[in-house]
Amino acid sequence: MRNERKGFTLIELLVVISIISLLLSILLPVLSRARLIAQKSLCLATTGKYAKAQQTYAADNKDYFSSTVAKTNPFGDTDTPMEPDTYIPYFSPYNACVFDYLDGYINPCDLLCPMTPRWHPYYELACKMKVEFNNPEDDPVNPRPNYWDRDALFGPYCLWNDYTAYRESNKPYKGPQRSFCRGNQLLISDVVIYDWWFSRLYGQSPVCKSSEPVNDWGKRQRHLNHGDCYYSEKVDSLDDVKDLKASPSTAYADGSAKKIDLKETISVQVFSESINSNQPNPATGFYFIPFP
Repeated sequence: MRNERKGFTLIELLVVISIISLLLSILLPVLSRARLIAQKSLCLATTGKYAKAQQTYAADNKDYFSSTVAKTNPFGDTDTPMEPDTYIPYFSPYNACVFDYLDGYINPCDLLCPMTPRWHPYYELACKMKVEFNNPEDDPVNPRPNYWDRDALFGPYCLWNDYTAYRESNKPYKGPQRSFCRGNQLLISDVVIYDWWFSRLYGQSPVCKSSEPVNDWGKRQRHLNHGDCYYSEKVDSLDDVKDLKASPSTAYADGSAKKIDLKETISVQVFSESINSNQPNPATGFYFIPFP
């Protein structure tokens, strides 16, 4: 008797393919959201690590947090709170890198965010070498003058401990100096800046569906100091920033970490000319932090 092999008909194959396509269309958005939630949770945990490291540092240093490295630079401006390193030491009595203080308390890689689109290729090396770091991609033909050769890193977080900024009320904003302090206790926050260098809104994580990675900043600067580690978003005004659906991560002097709503924030600016001038540097934009 002849054996007959029966296969799938074209109709049956199309039905199976349709079912698989339908399941994928349902599952992929769910998996994508789950991945985003996991990244945000890891980002929040990262800010918490920094707060714990500062607490441990304070326990070993008479209750004082480490000094911020973003002190007044040789041109009279205050460096931005995004910089984990600053000008070379002979311009300032302060250490050149935050890891000069926190070495042994936190690993530099613990301050990397999973939502950063592209990171500085020499970040870990720069944090380990501190002031001795020299960016291998600096232009050897047209090097910058020594006072500008900082090889600075712009990180995905703002470090607020012992940092002084300008508030619109003409009152200085002062970050916490000690672990048991009154008033503002913010130690670290996600980067959310409006009008940085008179341009778009910048942040470490995509705040809107139309956000785009900043992929050409380093090329425009000729040096990869900034690492292209931000997203940019077109925003028409300062007030529009608070309408964005974003929840920046923050951590505080008591070791707690939490997400905040942009509607619960105020804007501060970097000082110009000197820490005591009470005048903002407009080129550095507005930084959004929770109400003190």
